Amino acid sequence: MIGSANLTGLGLGGNRELVADLAYTTDNPEFIPLFGQAMRYIARHVPNDDPWFSSALDRALRHASWLRRAMADETVAERDDIRLIIDRPEDTILDQIAASIGTDPIRRLIVLSPYWDERLEGLRRLRSVLGMPPTDILIQPAAGLFPAESLGRHDNLRLFNSGSERSSRFIHGKLFVALGEESDHVISGSMNCSTPALLGSADVLGNAEAGIYKRVPSGTALAALNLEGYEENPVSLSDLPAREERERPASAEALPADAGNFELRGGDLFWCPPNDGALDASEIRLFDREYDELAQVLQIEAGGNNRWAIDPDLRRPRVARLVGHAGTWSAPASIVDLEILSSSTLPVRRGRKRTLVDSLAELDQEDLTILEALNELEMLEEIEQSRNPGSVSSRSVTPTTQPDTEQTHQVLPYEAFVAARNRSRAEKDGRTAWSRTREDDPAGMINACLNRLIGLVSEDLSEDEERAMLEDAATDLRTTEPARAEDTDAEGL
Repeated sequence: MIGSANLTGLGLGGNRELVADLAYTTDNPEFIPLFGQAMRYIARHVPNDDPWFSSALDRALRHASWLRRAMADETVAERDDIRLIIDRPEDTILDQIAASIGTDPIRRLIVLSPYWDERLEGLRRLRSVLGMPPTDILIQPAAGLFPAESLGRHDNLRLFNSGSERSSRFIHGKLFVALGEESDHVISGSMNCSTPALLGSADVLGNAEAGIYKRVPSGTALAALNLEGYEENPVSLSDLPAREERERPASAEALPADAGNFELRGGDLFWCPPNDGALDASEIRLFDREYDELAQVLQIEAGGNNRWAIDPDLRRPRVARLVGHAGTWSAPASIVDLEILSSSTLPVRRGRKRTLVDSLAELDQEDLTILEALNELEMLEEIEQSRNPGSVSSRSVTPTTQPDTEQTHQVLPYEAFVAARNRSRAEKDGRTAWSRTREDDPAGMINACLNRLIGLVSEDLSEDEERAMLEDAATDLRTTEPARAEDTDAEGL
């Protein structure tokens, strides 16, 4: 799935978004190369110190051997009818759009975008590579985000209302429809009609964007997108606010500063400060799922590593807030608990495996049931491995040897042994305890059960937390994502 929706409450349930999807089935595997491109693109943009991506990727590859082959095959056989449009060092989004459309003359261009350059430079560049066709712009006048004073710099532009009288939800979808002489060309994804979005890494302030290009028969795109009647809702310049009105603060009350991102890895809390640094923070206050403040207060030191050991005797922290030197508080920030995340995102289990996992979850004391479950889970995994030879089994395999054959072994020097041992210890120190096992293999399931019985891992309250998060999102009246003041584009991927 590729679209305009961010992983926020507004993106998932508030805004009106536009998402395109491609499906893989054994009967229809034609999109496998696009899945490989998408996974390599995601891996390219994941931070090197991200503790979760490698575990999630390994889990996906173990249950989808075809995806492993798709990632390994980097040969790109471009199709004419559908392509993945992603930020590439060698090709901008704009170049890829032009290459996908090819030589088909464009009769009319239709653009839906929530955010724009103040001078509509992104729109000018898009029209230029398509031969400057007449262009219809779909905007939401009530949002007040379109730079109306820049229209005089461009010719053959018309404005239409993309909203609906029945809904006041913010339209966050992004869509380019180029009506050609031979075909209709549709591009949707995360990119606005702005220079940072269309140029990507070729621009200093460029974004990393992703989208899907699709070519359909001429005259069919607008009907498929339910946009056939868009020309019935023209927009007058008098309906659009001037720049001074757009730049005027919506409220005199200052919004709380962003607290950044927090991750709980095992017993350690990691903090990634916000980019704007609006709050000169001196300490971090922690709260549990009931929003009761915990006794442990984390002091922020200049030049510190932004990592703290959490008192194991306290309740699991769920929310963090920064406190500035002047006593100012930041907005609350949810703490991502990777232990809960690793268990709540496990693949769906069915049949006998599900029965065994449910029985482990219901155990209230250690007994022989655990050993029986381990043995049966390993047998089930071996059956799965025989059906899916591309994945890796967690059960150790002892190589068979001939008893009558004398074996020769190399002697490992003591210095080499010490060096290997030190290297192994260093690698273990660099990993958190939770990441050393996989909870979707038999050993990981048993470890999770034992940890729960001895109280090492807290109860999975993800459903309650998700419900609370949705309630918080329902009261968030913002229609734009946070952005740096110097950026000309209001958002990125």
